[in-house]
Amino acid sequence: MRFELAGTLFLPDPVVLTYIANATFLKQPYLDLGYTRFDVLVIGGGAGSGGWYDTGNTGAALKIYGGGGGGGGLHRVQGILDALPASCPVVVGNGGVKGNDHATNIALVTRGGNGGASTFNTNTAQASGGIGGYMPIVASSTGDPQGWGGEGGLGGRTAAGGGGAQGTTGANANVTTPPTGNDGGDGSYGGGIGEGGGGGAGGEAKYGAPNLLLTASAGGRGSWSSTDYAFYAPAGAIGPDAAVGNANIIPGGGGGAKASPLNNVPTVYGNGSGRGPGSPGVVIIRLYAE
Repeated sequence: MRFELAGTLFLPDPVVLTYIANATFLKQPYLDLGYTRFDVLVIGGGAGSGGWYDTGNTGAALKIYGGGGGGGGLHRVQGILDALPASCPVVVGNGGVKGNDHATNIALVTRGGNGGASTFNTNTAQASGGIGGYMPIVASSTGDPQGWGGEGGLGGRTAAGGGGAQGTTGANANVTTPPTGNDGGDGSYGGGIGEGGGGGAGGEAKYGAPNLLLTASAGGRGSWSSTDYAFYAPAGAIGPDAAVGNANIIPGGGGGAKASPLNNVPTVYGNGSGRGPGSPGVVIIRLYAE
């Protein structure tokens, strides 16, 4: 605690509250302690990846990944503590689920789940989750499997999406030089609003040689700014799958965001996933007096 030398004014040290599950914020106890201002940051949940079509080393002998999920958006708001309602609901967005896989029927492969929105006092601060990665819908060694990535989330809204663009696949007609789809789009940050990165597109391989038919693509960077790295989350990279000879067919998920200006730690929340469920969002409140 610190004390002012002039008079008897007492100013408490700043305090940071981190919510990883739904809760209720009550302002009166903090007003009683002398806090006068709030700085709240919400990050939406990352989306899950699309399922994959995996025949094993039988039949068509193909393995095709769905796209990576988009990262969650970010919203930062500062204001006067006493202006908030007495009771403020806190909602933390869940990560989206991974889509279902299937070994024999590509029509039964499903897309990934969207990330949930995170909110503080409903409308004071809100950020949407990322869009789930798409499932592949074409099982062919020459066609476009269409296992696209999901769009990133956006601050200032609760409907999923609105952020970095989805990554897209390419037509895998040339197996001598496997093509690469487009990477997921980078999110941006400015004026308290941040975008999650878009998920990368899934790749395709054939068991045996030549095994790589379509290279996966990377996710986009979350809440990216060339002048302010405080919220930046790295893009998800493509990855290999040992089952098909280490071909780079696993897509990268879209980046979520950090809360470094409030909590001074590099933890990233709301990442989309390239091969599983997305990571949850967060709500962080910094209280201070002035």
